[in-house]
Amino acid sequence: MAYISFSPIIDINIIFLLAVFIAVITVAVYIKSRSFPIWRFCTATVMLLVLFNPSIIKEERSYKPDIISIVVDKSQSQNFGQRIKQAEKALEYIKSEIDNNNNLEYRISYSDISDEDKNETRLFKVLEESFSDIPKNRRAGSILITDGQVHDVPSNVDDFAPIHSFITGKKNEKDRRIVILKAPSYGITGKDITVRYKIEDSGKIDDSKYATIIIKSNDNEPKINHVVVGKEYEIDIPIEHAGQNIISLEVQPIVNELTKANNKAAIIINGLRDRLKVLLVSGEPHMGEKTWRSLLGSDPGVDLIHFTILREPNKINPTRNDELSLIAFPFRELFEEKLYSFDLIIFDRYRMNQIMPSYYYSNVADYVRKGGALLISNGPAFIGRDSTAKSRLKNIIPALPSGIEYKGEFTPYLTEIGKMHPITKAISDEKWGPWLWQADILPSSGDVLMNGHEGKALLVIDRVGKGRIAQIASDQIWLWAKNYKGGGPQAELLKRLSHWLMKEPELEENALNVQIAGNNIIVKKRTMDNKIPEVEMTKPDERKSMIDLKEDGFGWYKGQYKADDIGVYSFDDGENKRFAVYGDINPKELNDVVASDKNLLPVSDNIIWLSSNKMPKIKSMKNFSNNTRFSGNNWIGFKNNGNYSVTKTSNINVLPVWLTLLLLIFLTSLAWWKEGR
Repeated sequence: MAYISFSPIIDINIIFLLAVFIAVITVAVYIKSRSFPIWRFCTATVMLLVLFNPSIIKEERSYKPDIISIVVDKSQSQNFGQRIKQAEKALEYIKSEIDNNNNLEYRISYSDISDEDKNETRLFKVLEESFSDIPKNRRAGSILITDGQVHDVPSNVDDFAPIHSFITGKKNEKDRRIVILKAPSYGITGKDITVRYKIEDSGKIDDSKYATIIIKSNDNEPKINHVVVGKEYEIDIPIEHAGQNIISLEVQPIVNELTKANNKAAIIINGLRDRLKVLLVSGEPHMGEKTWRSLLGSDPGVDLIHFTILREPNKINPTRNDELSLIAFPFRELFEEKLYSFDLIIFDRYRMNQIMPSYYYSNVADYVRKGGALLISNGPAFIGRDSTAKSRLKNIIPALPSGIEYKGEFTPYLTEIGKMHPITKAISDEKWGPWLWQADILPSSGDVLMNGHEGKALLVIDRVGKGRIAQIASDQIWLWAKNYKGGGPQAELLKRLSHWLMKEPELEENALNVQIAGNNIIVKKRTMDNKIPEVEMTKPDERKSMIDLKEDGFGWYKGQYKADDIGVYSFDDGENKRFAVYGDINPKELNDVVASDKNLLPVSDNIIWLSSNKMPKIKSMKNFSNNTRFSGNNWIGFKNNGNYSVTKTSNINVLPVWLTLLLLIFLTSLAWWKEGR
């Protein structure tokens, strides 16, 4: 490209003064002589032109193509149907069209679900990052390849315009989903929490008036409800135990539904114990009774109810009844009316007696089978005719007496199982003091954690139905509390034992823990076996895979999985089932998954549904303005900013010095000759 440039020899103001002077002289001469001094004027004009020093500038320009930013939606909703294939096919077509246009280039970015935005699709955030290092005079426009479920559409899109949206999926898709309206994160054990939900449909669904929903709490039998779509419902769920309580809701799918990923919802509610209610029944007064009271009564989180049987009806006592302060033992109230209100029942040196009907023992056994906790500390009566092993408890007691007792000092110690079990694993048995009495028991079920006299079973635990039971074959643990010959970890042992009985998750032998850390799901499995455990994961889209676990020390195995889909992940080790919810309970990404153009319609210059198979031509448009239309019949347009860089310049004088000198001499001579005549 060439253009004329001026480089004045002297100050341009002086040149303008000379021009004014020449004009004045010319006018004066004309007035005086009544003839225009054309030749003198031409000579003066050439002199002024020489002073302006004109030159021709020639530039060699390198035109820079404008850049189109292409953002491809890679969020979870793009996995439904044929959307990924549609997006890939459209991207290849767009790339080939731009490659054939010398005025355009493209830059491709992908919108995935990040840690920060794991519940939403944010295409314009990616678009802004893509344009951040592109000068505005090189921005041609934007292309969005998405299903239309975009959650960050700004009000002002001038920096990205023109915007052309290619919509994946199909028109008139249909989907059904669960929406959780209210779900607390915590609940008090033994009490109910309220969950509010509703079923919603998207698209035209013929049978959309009613829906069938399956509700399951922990491992209980599922409940099936028939509900009206769009109507809110409430359900009361009991918090059965401390730790993770799982409430799962699942709505039956409809015909040709887009996805089943949002047909399920898992609510994780952490159960908290308000106060532990413990019933301690001592069969007779003894030295260890105060130890039990001190241990349980000193804990502010424990409500202790303690009864000691001081006298049976057949006992002869000369004391007059009006002088006695004893009360009748409230068997009916404790073992029938309020039995299931207790978190833990402890029988301390308890024995069968004539004041407790036998069917109450059946009540206690049923209490354990239905999820209760029972701790038995055996005394001398356990090996006699009044043994509770002869009551209806015998069907749940893990070890029955042989009838032999051992007297004299012996030091308890951990068995091989006890060294691995979470109850006793953290307790060192190196410097334990001795006990003085033990009943000989014969374990028939459960695990023996401690042995005593000559290797005889001392502490046995077992699971019975949904509940748990523990049995100590001695009443001498109080010696540890008294620090007899060094004592022992009495408080720690009984505390851990009690919490295991009440199903504390951290003390489970085969515990399965699942946690969310960013977009990583951390799975930890404890086992008492010497082999690597197996944990199966089910993703939100029902695909299954095994978690790779590696030893993490102290009987734990650890694995990690990077979540790539929003929704509910379930983990099953054969005994336990745990859930992890990646994202919100109601993530926007799964809230409305049908393809739609309603969010992008206000900001797009053109909407192209890829299901129509009509792909537009791509044009580069010059001389555009604010009113330019960037789309038409089977074509879309982008800005041609005409941006360039100068690679080389050359400067050519219009009037060379020698030519200027000859021209001035010629004009001066011609003016003198003409005017001299």
